[in-house]
This record gives sequence, C-alpha cells and structure tokens, in this order.
Amino acid sequence: MSIIFNRFKKEIITLLMLIVSVVSLSSYITYTQITSSLSKSYFEKLSVVKHLLSSNIEEYFDERKKDALALGESQTTLNAFEEFERSFKLVEDEEEGQLVYKTLKEEIKNNITKINYTVPHAKPKRDPKAYLSKNYTTKTLQYLYISSNPFSTQDKKNLYASSANLSYDDTHYKYHSYFLQILKPYDFSDIYLINMNGDVIYTVFFFSSRRRHTRS
Repeated sequence: MSIIFNRFKKEIITLLMLIVSVVSLSSYITYTQITSSLSKSYFEKLSVVKHLLSSNIEEYFDERKKDALALGESQTTLNAFEEFERSFKLVEDEEEGQLVYKTLKEEIKNNITKINYTVPHAKPKRDPKAYLSKNYTTKTLQYLYISSNPFSTQDKKNLYASSANLSYDDTHYKYHSYFLQILKPYDFSDIYLINMNGDVIYTVFFFSSRRRHTRS
C-alpha cells in the first residue's frame, strides 16, 4: 500500500487538492446564492414596508389637512377668529393694556441692571427698547400669557384668562376651552389663529408662539 502511495503520491495529492477546491468552490457558490436570495428577500420586504409607510404617512397628512379645513370652516372657529382679531386690536388702546406694557418695561429695565457686561466677549449694553417687540400688542400678550403665566411650561394651556381684564381676556376665556377640546380628537400639536398682517392672535399652547410675527 505504501509502495502504491509513494508511487502515485504526487497524483493523489493533486487529486485531493482538486477535490478540496471543488468542494470549496461549491460551498462558496452555495453561500453566494443563499446570501443573494436572502438579500433579495429582505430587499423585497423592505420595499413593501417602505411603500406601506409612505402610504400611511401620506394618508395621515391628507386626513389632518381635511381636519384642518373642516375646523377652519366651522362657524365657531370663524366667530372666534373675528372676536380674537377685534380684541387683539383693542389691547393697545385699553388702559389695562397700557399698564401691563408699562410694568413690562420696568421689569426689563430692572433685569438689565443685573446683567454683568464685564464678562469677556459679552455683548454690549443695549437700550431697554431693544428688548421690546415692535408689536406692542404681541409683547403685551406674551407677557400676560407666557412670562406671567403662573402655570408650568407644559401646563400654560390651563390659563383661561389673565388678570389684566382686557377685552382679549374675555375672548380668550370664551373660546379657549373650545380649541383645547379639539386638540386630542384631531391629533393636533397646537392650533394657531393668524390674521392677515401675520400676527398670531391665538394659540392653545403659549410657549413663545405668540411673540412670532408671521409673514407669508
């Protein structure tokens, strides 16, 4: 046996190497085919998921758009808009609004004196007027419904009317619960009423929204 092996040693080794090569190549081809098949399967599944998600997202926004249009056409919403716009314009002329604005200016002056301008790279001292919005009414309402709002940031919506006794407060008290109740069933994050001048005359969640002046 050993004589035969020694005699055909070279041929046997070559044959074994050929067998190993064939087996390795076959395994690689099989692995490649399986991998390709799995990749194709996963890709097809991902494509289906992508299509479903895309359809769901488009459907969701279509529904929200219809909800928003329906809400905007509601007679209660139209009445609220008219009354908010009317009372928004009255803030600057009402004595209560002027007193609030005066208080706001005094607070800004007092806060400015506490600022340390000697800190390296600190911005230069500014005139108190620079901290006031150019829109008198917007700044007044921001102060009443945001800065002076006794509720926490997440609960500012619980303020139905400020204590300033403005016409705006009466309107806010009248319609705030209406818009508040709409949020959940319609799945809105907030509701804005914006007049033709770009002023945000009402929003459910106050935060800093009411200070924004929007232009389209």
